[in-house]
Amino acid sequence: MEEQTNELKENPSVCCRICQQGPRLTEPFASPCDCKGSMGAVHPSCLHRWLATSGRSRCEICLYPFRTVAIQRYGLLEGLRLWMDVPERTRDFAADFMVVILLTMATIGLVVVCWIGTDHFIFEGKKLGMSRTWSMGALGFFVGVLLVGYTVTLCLMVRDMLCPWWRWWRRGISVIEVTRSHESSQNSAGDQI
Repeated sequence: MEEQTNELKENPSVCCRICQQGPRLTEPFASPCDCKGSMGAVHPSCLHRWLATSGRSRCEICLYPFRTVAIQRYGLLEGLRLWMDVPERTRDFAADFMVVILLTMATIGLVVVCWIGTDHFIFEGKKLGMSRTWSMGALGFFVGVLLVGYTVTLCLMVRDMLCPWWRWWRRGISVIEVTRSHESSQNSAGDQI
């Protein structure tokens, strides 16, 4: 590992595989994984930024596992605010909200009409030869189907609004490198000898 790091310091034509820039005075190249040659050259700050933005915890070339911790990029409310800042989503939410209001008003109206007209339905049912129990049962069945349909529709609308946001929010993670485990283990092994 030290040989590879010295090789990288001595060769000015080597560039960081992430930012494609040469060595920096303040930040020498590191070889945090098992990649060899110029593919192993990376600035530590570039590696940290790549891990945070890509959400990966392994080298994409040699699949070396970095010691990392995944944290949510945004808090729950901040993620919801950012999601709703997109104009198309705001417009969709406003349209869905209007549909919910209209659907709620129509459902309440139908339930109130059924409740107020109960005596009328029973009277008309008696004309047709239906008992009071059958008329009340039919009216109750209608109101039950109406309320179940209303509830299912609301649940589906909420699911269609929240599921895409939830998936986006859950995937919005930053991966932070805990330690450069490869270099640490190599250096500690060298120190023990």
